[in-house]
Amino acid sequence: MDDYFFLMVTGMIIYYVQKQNKYVVVYEAGEEDITTSQQMFWLLKNNHLNPKYSAPIDWISTMTFHNSPITITISVLEKDVGKAQNLIMNYNTEQRKLERNIVNERNKTTM
Repeated sequence: MDDYFFLMVTGMIIYYVQKQNKYVVVYEAGEEDITTSQQMFWLLKNNHLNPKYSAPIDWISTMTFHNSPITITISVLEKDVGKAQNLIMNYNTEQRKLERNIVNERNKTTM
């Protein structure tokens, strides 16, 4: 009887902890964008959002030398999704501004 009660309480604690720590994908990219995905990871990490970086390996394709695409995902806790999406959106906006400024400066020097 005590073993059953212990297992029941342990199961309830594990269920509660898993339910509490739900992760949501906020960034997804292919392997060609690995540099950008690493920059996004460190952006979220430096803002204390505790992201999870995942790049699953298809072992069958690896062992048989097939070239299947790999999808890289970055997940954060469900409570931090809004802040993470905001950071990613602002980062992308800043990158577009920087690229536009570089192009404008390049055009000025060629004229």
